[in-house]
Amino acid sequence: MIRNQINDLEKKLTFLVKESSKRRKKAKKSKVKYYFEGQEDAFEQILIELKNLKYELDMSEDEEEEEQTIEKSTQEDIEGDGAESLLQQALKKGIITQRSSHYYYDEFPNKRLQGRGNVLAALSDTELYEKIQQQLSDGDSAV
Repeated sequence: MIRNQINDLEKKLTFLVKESSKRRKKAKKSKVKYYFEGQEDAFEQILIELKNLKYELDMSEDEEEEEQTIEKSTQEDIEGDGAESLLQQALKKGIITQRSSHYYYDEFPNKRLQGRGNVLAALSDTELYEKIQQQLSDGDSAV
């Protein structure tokens, strides 16, 4: 909404600058020429400030978008790191077995998954995550 108003105002100011320039050229008296010259300069200064404001608004919107993407990526990294570390621990303890790019575990669909990304996606499921955590803690307490 503000952007539309700024664009409209910019068009009006551009028109006023052109009009005052035309009037300055048509003026016959030097006092009138100075008046329209001052008017043209004032409109140009306002137009410059308006363009600066428009630029700052665009920058603030870009910064807000960047902050939102940073928050999303850090949340995904935190979740991904937890699943990654759990997978490493489960592989070390033998709860999940790996052969080539296939990962085997009784709770996986068809008891196996292909590809590390698919396994990490499956581990993002809280039920499966908790089951593996429980098996890891049971294995630690038995030792």
